[in-house]
Amino acid sequence: MAGPIFRPLTSRWRIQSQLGDGRNLQAEAAEFIEPNDRLSSFERLEIYNRQYWFRLLDCLYDDYPGLRAVLGEQKFLKLAAAHLARDPSDSFALRDPGTRLEKVLREAPQWSAPRDALALDMTRFE
Repeated sequence: MAGPIFRPLTSRWRIQSQLGDGRNLQAEAAEFIEPNDRLSSFERLEIYNRQYWFRLLDCLYDDYPGLRAVLGEQKFLKLAAAHLARDPSDSFALRDPGTRLEKVLREAPQWSAPRDALALDMTRFE
């Protein structure tokens, strides 16, 4: 169950319909989650997937107020989502999702351009 929950959300903040190996997630969800009278197995899994990702995004949002100010809310949110999808945390601690954020900014400066130097400084500070 953890695999589908940890998969990044789509650009529309929804669960992905396929697993990394191409299997249909709706069929897979039915194997381990019972539907109820209101939600399908897939919809129930989506709740957990979205909850997981929104919590991680919320942690980054709270941990980097200065970087948010430098980039602006929308750009920061796009950076945070790209960071979590590209380099997910391997820790269960909610203080750790941003530990590799500096690396992402160095390797992909388009996320912070034109303020990439200031964004790197702020990330190191925070």
